[in-house]
Amino acid sequence: MKSVIIAGTGPWVPSRLPDGEVWYPNFEPRHSTLKARLTRAFQIHPPQTLNQREEAWARICPVPLYMIRASRRYPRSVPYPLRWVQKRFPSGTFCSSFDYMMAFALLEGFQHITLIGIGLQSGTLRERLMEHVSLAYWVGVARGRGVTVTWNSPMPFLHAPYRYGYDYFRERRWGQQLGRDLLRELKG
Repeated sequence: MKSVIIAGTGPWVPSRLPDGEVWYPNFEPRHSTLKARLTRAFQIHPPQTLNQREEAWARICPVPLYMIRASRRYPRSVPYPLRWVQKRFPSGTFCSSFDYMMAFALLEGFQHITLIGIGLQSGTLRERLMEHVSLAYWVGVARGRGVTVTWNSPMPFLHAPYRYGYDYFRERRWGQQLGRDLLRELKG
């Protein structure tokens, strides 16, 4: 079975990874298990916005590095096949590197996707409100196509803390707090 591990930068990385390719975003993996098994890297930020850590990794990355466009400055860089992905998934939403990674895994016919070290549901407000929801979309697309998607995280993935209706007042307070957090950040 063709498998891929899409790893995030969170600390929840098991000491033993399942079989398959290992993909990682943005900068050099801190976890030695990920680093040793890395097969592809992704940097879906405009090159001029890379911070020092991202820039250093892009220059020495030992595996194919998918970027918005290839550059001689980054020897292993290859252009991310956006047109190909958009043709196959015209209604796809892309709010984070993980979305691009999920779409690419589906495009390449992976039958099992493991998500590890991804904590969007507890991250910044943008991660909670946009990136988490968008990744949930891609998990749904994958499952709808018969792909097995699993995750390894101490926090439930694709999980809201309360059930609509049954936990009405707690769910409502939680949603209102998210809204207040958003307003505070926008005024910021």
